[in-house]
Amino acid sequence: MYVIFLLCQEIIVSRFTWQSPQRMVGHFYSNFSNLVWQVDNVDYKYGATVVSGNNWGSGDGVTLGSFILGDEDLVADPNNSLFQHEYGHYLQSQAMGPAYFQRVGFPSMFSKGDHDFHPVEQDANRRAFMYFNKEVGGFYQTADQFRFNIENRVRRGWDFNENPLNVDGSNREGIYLDYKDFDQFRSLSRLTIRAYWYDYLDTFIPAGINTSFYNRGR
Repeated sequence: MYVIFLLCQEIIVSRFTWQSPQRMVGHFYSNFSNLVWQVDNVDYKYGATVVSGNNWGSGDGVTLGSFILGDEDLVADPNNSLFQHEYGHYLQSQAMGPAYFQRVGFPSMFSKGDHDFHPVEQDANRRAFMYFNKEVGGFYQTADQFRFNIENRVRRGWDFNENPLNVDGSNREGIYLDYKDFDQFRSLSRLTIRAYWYDYLDTFIPAGINTSFYNRGR
């Protein structure tokens, strides 16, 4: 019980202090979207509030603190490809706190080229891939299981087509990576990004002065 109390305390303190800038925006955006009939369903999974519906017709997802918002295809299920990726952004928010907008949000928003292979997006995939394989029973799939699921249109385990892991730098979708293979698992470190001290200084400047720097070399 004490361990559970500590975990709950950590989550609550994180949301209302460390993640408060993006959480406040997420709370306002979710409620405003609901008021103007953009929301059809609200769910809760793995610490995230999942809000789905028309989402202003964007067809995309957005994560603001513990709030994940997306279109009608978004489902609070680790086997849902959109939830997989957006949950990775939630994990980034937990890790980076008040630097989230500067290090993740704005560089992602203003990215050009193939968005899926932007370093920010790749790190989100990496974090979620590791989390779900570790924490969710039955999520892991072998290469044969992955091919079988693709051929039979079964949504199970990590979606390497929608959420590629570009560990070889080839910018190709659908490349399987074995979570249980040590060398392949270690290669995920190539996709890691982190917040630096200047990202925290830049927290309250609109759009972030670091955005062009992060997007210049991708």
